[in-house]
Amino acid sequence: MLDTHFTDAAAWGLIAARLEAGHDVETVELRKPEGATGYVMKIDLDPEQPPLYVKLQLGSGKIIGRSFHYFQTGPGGAAKMTSRRSAPHLHPVDAVRTCPQCGSDAVSTSHIRHTFTYGSADLTVEQLPVRRCDSCAFEYLDEDAERLEHGAICRHLGVLAPAEIRRIRKRYGMTRAAFALVTGLGEASLNRWENGIRIQTHANDRYLRLLARPENMVQLRNHAASRGQDAPEAPDGDGGRFRELSVSASLRREQGSFQLRRAG
Repeated sequence: MLDTHFTDAAAWGLIAARLEAGHDVETVELRKPEGATGYVMKIDLDPEQPPLYVKLQLGSGKIIGRSFHYFQTGPGGAAKMTSRRSAPHLHPVDAVRTCPQCGSDAVSTSHIRHTFTYGSADLTVEQLPVRRCDSCAFEYLDEDAERLEHGAICRHLGVLAPAEIRRIRKRYGMTRAAFALVTGLGEASLNRWENGIRIQTHANDRYLRLLARPENMVQLRNHAASRGQDAPEAPDGDGGRFRELSVSASLRREQGSFQLRRAG
């Protein structure tokens, strides 16, 4: 078992140094909370030790939290992730959130019944997580609260939530690119809907609900296969282009003699 510990300053220093050096940051789908997006760095500190797995928490375009883990091989060769500990704290770092105001990791969570206004409607989240820094008394909402508010809005509008859209696509084992190619939906739009950046229109929502039925997807896949899954071809001839004017010598002479005159 690894016994390496990090001070708070050293942990942030390691992350900053790796990012400045261009270290890769991967995007992953989290199991908890379901459907949320996570950002991770895999760092090899020592060839004789398992790789360090760093999860990053983003907020307002900044890294506001981090957790350290390492991988071990469990029974049967299965990989399992174990939390590392950060000195001088005795709790695993993945239970620690960092205050975006003062940088302290003494952040606690409480849950409240939260009502907010969307358009002309008042919507309610029964268990909204509120983070509070015990060092500077700063309270804030993070991406977990935003996800719950987004879900409440989707329920109010009667449309699918991001996790539901993602489940439809993954039910068929398809990437966003493949799903977009078969269905005709935009890959960028799918990304925005699945990550709660935008809410789909009612028309697209109804289309997505139809796509949840396997028989409809079979028909679309057959249709795409019959077309070879190629991009639409341009029309023959000049039908798909603007008409071009040929510039002749006579046209240039007429252009040179053209003058504007005052009316009247």
